[in-house]
Amino acid sequence: MTEEATPKSYAIALKLLSIRARSQAEMEKMLEKRAFSEDEIATTIRVLKEKNYLNDLQFAYQYSLFGATNRLMGRHRLFQKLLEKGVAAEVIHNALDQLFNEINEEKLLEKAISKKVRMDGLPKTINDFKRLYDYIYRRGFPTELIWKKLAPYKKRLREVAF
Repeated sequence: MTEEATPKSYAIALKLLSIRARSQAEMEKMLEKRAFSEDEIATTIRVLKEKNYLNDLQFAYQYSLFGATNRLMGRHRLFQKLLEKGVAAEVIHNALDQLFNEINEEKLLEKAISKKVRMDGLPKTINDFKRLYDYIYRRGFPTELIWKKLAPYKKRLREVAF
């Protein structure tokens, strides 16, 4: 630790990071709530970044990886969530590009659809189909991809209706 960062602000920042990873903006807000001066906050943030304890790109990637694999979120929803956490749009784009080079968004969408169908059953009415579409759309997947993957369900719905 450098002499410029106060031991108290640095210790609190480390404790916050030990609980969970945070973005730079989140850390700044947390330290502001604890009534540290702007200089103390800036110095503490600088020291954390120098030691690579605070890295928005790494945070965005890890958050997106967890959101995509465990919560079945698509690119759009992850983007919005990370913006809410104060991560810069360019950093988010880089993290999401890196993530979706490794993870197939189409397969992720299929998982989300099968999870919803497993919970609610196959759509039997137009309202059921709309409910399924809305659920998947809220997860943050692209509309074109949703329609492509829901086409068999829509076709089945027409066959059942007539």
